[in-house]
Amino acid sequence: MTDCRRARATFDKAEAELDVFENKDKPAFVRWYHMELGPLIEEAKMQARQLHELQYRMERLSRFAEMKRCGIREATRIYERSTEAFEAIERKLEERAAQEEELRRQRAERQHNLAMQELRKTLHSFLREQAKQIKMYLRQGASKSDLFYDLLGFFSDQEDIDPVVCLAALQDDEGEQVLKEVGLAGALDHDDAPPEEDDLPPELKAMFANIFDFPLDDPELAESLGAKPPTPPTDDARLTSLYRELAFALHPDQSDSNADPAKLELWHQVQAAAEARDLDRMEVLYAHMQVLVGELSPATPVSRLTALTQMYRSSRDALRRRIRTLRKTMEWGFATADDMRRAELKRHCTAHLEEDIALFRQRVEYAEALYEKEFKPRANKSGRPSKPAGPAPANGQTSFESLW
Repeated sequence: MTDCRRARATFDKAEAELDVFENKDKPAFVRWYHMELGPLIEEAKMQARQLHELQYRMERLSRFAEMKRCGIREATRIYERSTEAFEAIERKLEERAAQEEELRRQRAERQHNLAMQELRKTLHSFLREQAKQIKMYLRQGASKSDLFYDLLGFFSDQEDIDPVVCLAALQDDEGEQVLKEVGLAGALDHDDAPPEEDDLPPELKAMFANIFDFPLDDPELAESLGAKPPTPPTDDARLTSLYRELAFALHPDQSDSNADPAKLELWHQVQAAAEARDLDRMEVLYAHMQVLVGELSPATPVSRLTALTQMYRSSRDALRRRIRTLRKTMEWGFATADDMRRAELKRHCTAHLEEDIALFRQRVEYAEALYEKEFKPRANKSGRPSKPAGPAPANGQTSFESLW
């Protein structure tokens, strides 16, 4: 009981450290970060947004030029003259591209069906030509399955066609009828399957255990034959096992969780941890569940106390692993940080943001230079675009037909 209480105390201490980080340090750092470095943060966001918009525009213009079968500069001229007209043309081009893609798909499907029909005819003729040889080998005791796959392999090599495709060509009613005619009815039903595991001799059973990683029923036989031992449970298996136990104890349909707010809140946390596949968090929640159901008391059996002690230690170790990672972050201990540390953090964050801004500006300048060089319509000697847009309509709106 003393060992269990000590393990529970260290677990509670680790969780208290994590709660301070989540509820105090992290929110305080976020508020300070935005208050002290707001202008730099907005500048970085603006540069990133500008870069994204320019890259997206160039990708869009390239796609437009490809669909319209025109030059990139022509696409840019249309875009810069009227964004509304550009978007209208773009929608039409996308509809046309979708129709062409559907036509290509239908054409490819028809070609595939024709090819499969031709393959079926050729394969059926081949099997009918071999009918006498097939029946002779069957009378001599040959296996239907072996004979069929030998013939299939010979045909695929002769015609240079994948055996899987040939096999698929026979898996219909007509193919079954042809197999029945030549005496190979049921060749695809795997009648000649190997014996069941229980019918295998010990040596073969051990070999299959090593190949497929399943444990033998007889431990002494497994040890004598050198079979692989059962593999330890993976993180996924442990996560599934914990979730099942927690669901049995906390699910509203299985317990009184609806009447106990603490259990209901714990159940919501379990669902979140399961969705995030967070094994460490699930271990911690499992420890909380044990406390809620009142497992720790003087009347608890010694075996149960030992299991609880191990559970608390495992959960504590999971928390400590997470804490070791969080200690390396700037947020850790920020709520109680002095002015000297905050000034140091401000210098570090400022340098980091300024570096990001400089990098974004460099990328924006490169993208703008690329846009000017590759996308921007060239001007003639008079300084106007080499392909003038033409007179605007009398109503002052862009002529969609002229752009199209």
